[in-house]
Amino acid sequence: MRFTFAIGAVVAIVACGVNVGRAQPAEAGMSPRSAGSAAKEAEVSSTLQDLERQVARHAATRPSISALETVQAAHQFATRTAGNDDVKWVQAFKGSLETAQALQRPTVLARVYPPLSARAAADEGMFMIEEVPAPPARLESALGRWDADPKYAHNARQLVNAYISSPSDLFITGGGTPDTGNKFPDCVVIGTADVAWCCSGTLIAPNVVVTAGHCEMAGCTRFVFVGQDTAHLESGKVFEVANHCHHPDYGTRGDFNDIAVLILKEDVTGVRPRALASTEMVDGTVYARVVGYGTTDPDGRDLATMGVRRYCDVPVRSAACSAEGDGAHFGCDPGSELVIGNTLGSSSCKGDSGGPIMIQDAASKAWFLAAVTSRSLPLLERRSGHLCGDGAINARVDRFKSWIQSVPGGHWNQPPPHP
Repeated sequence: MRFTFAIGAVVAIVACGVNVGRAQPAEAGMSPRSAGSAAKEAEVSSTLQDLERQVARHAATRPSISALETVQAAHQFATRTAGNDDVKWVQAFKGSLETAQALQRPTVLARVYPPLSARAAADEGMFMIEEVPAPPARLESALGRWDADPKYAHNARQLVNAYISSPSDLFITGGGTPDTGNKFPDCVVIGTADVAWCCSGTLIAPNVVVTAGHCEMAGCTRFVFVGQDTAHLESGKVFEVANHCHHPDYGTRGDFNDIAVLILKEDVTGVRPRALASTEMVDGTVYARVVGYGTTDPDGRDLATMGVRRYCDVPVRSAACSAEGDGAHFGCDPGSELVIGNTLGSSSCKGDSGGPIMIQDAASKAWFLAAVTSRSLPLLERRSGHLCGDGAINARVDRFKSWIQSVPGGHWNQPPPHP
C-alpha cells in the first residue's frame, strides 16, 4: 500500500513560514568538500543549524490540524471554486489538500548541499523533500488525462463526501492504515516453501483462499498466515496449503483471468470467511477498499516494508471495463476486470497482489469481496511516474465464481458466510 505525495520540482521551499534560499547554479551540483572551502562548509553548516532552530521553534507553536479538518477545508475550497464540475472539483481539492499537507510538515531543503543537509535532517528527525525531476515526455499526456476522467472525478468526489460524513468508517489519506483493529482477519498473506511472504489473499470458505494467478504461477503457494503482521507470527497462525491451481485461461491472453485458488490442509477457525459481492453490487459501486500486506515503497522495490495488513479507500474508475475505449485505455479485460484509481495517492503495490478489493453494502454497511488485486495501471496512466500509487486493475470474483467453487477440496458445504 502506498501514498505518493508530489510537490513538483523543488529546489527552494517556504517551510512553515521559514524561507529557504536557492543555491546558486554553480554551487548546487557540488558538495562543500569538493568546493575545497572550509569557510564555505562552516557557513553552510551554520546556516542549516540556524534553519533547523527556526523550524523547530515554529513547529512547537504551530497548532495541530487533524486529517479530517484538512480534508474539510480542501473540500470547502474545491466546492466554492468548482461548483458542480466534478473534474475541476477534484483538481482543486487535490491541489489545496497537498498544499495544506505540505505546510503542516517541518521541512528542510535536501538538495542545496546534500551531505550536510541530509545529515542535519537525519539528526533532527526532519522530513526531507528532494527535487522531483520533470516527468518523461511520454507521461505528459497522462498528466492531463488522469484527473480529467469524468467518471473517476465523480466517484472520487463521492468518496470524499462519504469520508467527511463518516470519517471513522473510511480512510482516504496517508499510506494505508494498519488494520490494528483486525477488521479484515479474512485477508491473509501467502508464502513460498522457504516462508518468504509474497502475496495477499482472501479466505472465502473455511479452507479456501482466493488470490492472483500470477502469485500461484510464481510459487507463492506453500503457506498462509492468518494474522496482522508477519513480524509477529505468534499473534496468528500459519496454515499449510494442500492444493492450488490458477484459472485455466490465465496466461492465454496476457494478464487476463489473473485468479487462483488455494485449498488449505485444515479449516481456519475463529475467522469468518468473506462473502462474495453480487454482480449488481459490483456494477454499481462508486468506491472500493483495498486490503493487503504490500510494500509502501512507491516503486515496489523495498520489500522490507511488506508484511503488515493495511487498507485504504479508493474511487472506482471502471467497474467492469465495459465503457467504450476502457479496454484500450486501461489495458483491462472488458466484462471481467475492475479498475480502481486513487483519491490522494493511496492504492495497491507489490505484496498486495491477490488481496481483496472490497465494496460496502449501503444498507448493512458490510464489506463484500468484489475483486482480486492483479496489476498496476499502464505506464501512461501513472501520474506519479512510479509503479504504485495511481490505481490498479483487478479480477472480478463474480465472473469466476463458478470456476472457484469447482476446484476440488473446498469445504463449500458449510453454512454460507456472513459479512
